[in-house]
Amino acid sequence: MATKRFRSQLGLGIVFMMLSFEVFADHIPNQIEFNEGIDQHGVGFGFSLNATSGGYWFYDYNLHESNKQIHLQYETRGRDSQNGDQDNLATVSQLSFHGAYRHVYNSGWYVGLIGGWYQTSLKVQQTGVSATEPDQDLSFYHRGWLIGPEVGWQGNDFYYFTVGFRNLGRIQVAEDYKYWDIYDGKINQKTVGDLWDYGKNYSAIYLSFGWYLQAQPEHSSTSDSSDKVDERQLLEKAKKCQAKGGVWFNNMCRLDVD
Repeated sequence: MATKRFRSQLGLGIVFMMLSFEVFADHIPNQIEFNEGIDQHGVGFGFSLNATSGGYWFYDYNLHESNKQIHLQYETRGRDSQNGDQDNLATVSQLSFHGAYRHVYNSGWYVGLIGGWYQTSLKVQQTGVSATEPDQDLSFYHRGWLIGPEVGWQGNDFYYFTVGFRNLGRIQVAEDYKYWDIYDGKINQKTVGDLWDYGKNYSAIYLSFGWYLQAQPEHSSTSDSSDKVDERQLLEKAKKCQAKGGVWFNNMCRLDVD
């Protein structure tokens, strides 16, 4: 009951944060505005945390002219039972590969939509609880598709870092989990059930560090303004040439014209 209440509150919090970012995003300072001079390619690593913990590698493709970013991520996380020992151990592991399509404000705040694939694996090893029950070595799995929103902030320069939160739902494709096969010994069904629930939760807080693959380019606004200055200078020269009775041709003034 408490878990359901927490998830509903979490969902409302996500909606509120996204609406807040939409209103206030362009009023928060950042090192470089996203749509000016951000390199197109970035790579890095990060850490994510909820009931399980782990790390990930990522690649970012920046479309700075439209304030969009494509984010690709490979992630592994896990957790062991807390009341087991070397011969009585339950371990859950999470593997996911997902992408995100983000709108990045010039202030660094972003909102995005995530989609991808996941697999949760659970291993249970324990000694038999009686002479008629052999030692156990069980494996279970759960796999399918991930989808959901994310919000966060991304600093940027030659290096950059990201901090954010994602709220992901699952679309189950296949599952093999028979908790009734587990002995109620040193590892009981409740312990394994809790691990199983943790392993199916892919929502998380995350923090990452990345680097751009090329040096910072010159801002497009700078080059555009210099081009406009050159055009104005040529126009002024052409007017002066005509005032003297000459002809402006190939960016040159010809006064010896019949």
